[in-house]
Formats: sequence, C-alpha cells, structure tokens
Amino acid sequence: MAFVPFAEANLSRLSMQVSGLNNFEESRWRECFLYYLFGIWGNQKRVTYRPKVNFCTGTGPSIGMFELRLDRASGEYFACGSCAVQEPPTFYGDQVLIVSYKQAEVEQALVRFVKNNSIKMLIISLRKGVVHLWKKPQRSCLGVLATGIPTFDEI
Repeated sequence: MAFVPFAEANLSRLSMQVSGLNNFEESRWRECFLYYLFGIWGNQKRVTYRPKVNFCTGTGPSIGMFELRLDRASGEYFACGSCAVQEPPTFYGDQVLIVSYKQAEVEQALVRFVKNNSIKMLIISLRKGVVHLWKKPQRSCLGVLATGIPTFDEI
C-alpha cells in the first residue's frame, strides 16, 4: 500500500492519524484505535511522544480536523480543532457507551467500542466539549463529531 500523506488523504471520507506518524483510512478505524492503545499501554515511543489520534473529516470548505489527545501528566484526555458537522444517528440503552475524560475510562471504552459489536456509539465527555464516535451501517465506516472543543489556537 502506498503512503498517503494525512493532508492529502481522500477527504470525502474520514482519515485518521496516530501521533503524527501513522495514517489510517476510514476502513481501518479499528486498527487505528488498537495501534494507539497498544502503543500507550506498551509505552512505545512512536505513540507516547505525542499521544493523540487526529481525525480529518469532510471536503472542500467543510473540511474539519480535530484531535483526541492524552495529557499524560494529568491522565486526562482533551480534544481540540474543528469538526465538519455531521448529525449522529440515535442509539438507545446498551448501544451507547458514555465515559468521562479520565485516561483509564477512555482507553477501556475504546477497546470495548472496537471489540463489542453491540456498542454502536461512544461518547467521550471532556472537560471542554464532547466527542462522539459511532459505527455506521457499513462495517468499515466510522462517524465522528466533536462539539464544544477549543480550536488549535486556543490551546
């Protein structure tokens, strides 16, 4: 597979990047999260030196890019950037997993979201803003939305 720079990825769909190094197409979103988590838990420098997952969404003037980032000192996740708005579908009961910004909660929730097909949406409630991740009807597709997060300039 040819290397596709993050900024030049097919932006009509979601693309993701871990720690500024490894790029993942939307169809590889599960692999992306597991790569990130194993890097964090294994204390692998290629992930821990900049512990974050970037999400690039949309096309043209409606492009959005935001990151979910770990502050290792506090053990808390935060998000920043901007997000192309897409309306998440409605899920109910056990289909939705809601967690706080605490490192252990977020990381355990990401594993459950990847591995458990009955969980359709993960909502991460941050100190500033909320990140929604949901499984689209097509198995390889992931929806993302970040609301109320600071811009890159406000960090």
